Amino acid sequence: MPRDGLMPEIFSRVHPTFKTPHIVIMMTGAFVSFFAALFPVGKLADISNSSTLLAFFVVSLGVLILRKREPAATARSARRWCGSCARCR
Repeated sequence: MPRDGLMPEIFSRVHPTFKTPHIVIMMTGAFVSFFAALFPVGKLADISNSSTLLAFFVVSLGVLILRKREPAATARSARRWCGSCARCR
């Protein structure tokens, strides 16, 4: 996503030796550690359920943005998924 321009460029940097996105990993670790220190486990479980829904929303929004920005890259052909059944004809 950083290479697509949806996120800042700093998130696309990888560690030269380990080839991992080390900046994002450190930021995520700091964020999670901060909230783990503030909230009880039960509350964090409720928050994580909401976060899963938020992540789904963000990915869906990213797909919509990419389809608007790059229509040729996301072009799809209209095909029947079930072969030659009578309902799809």
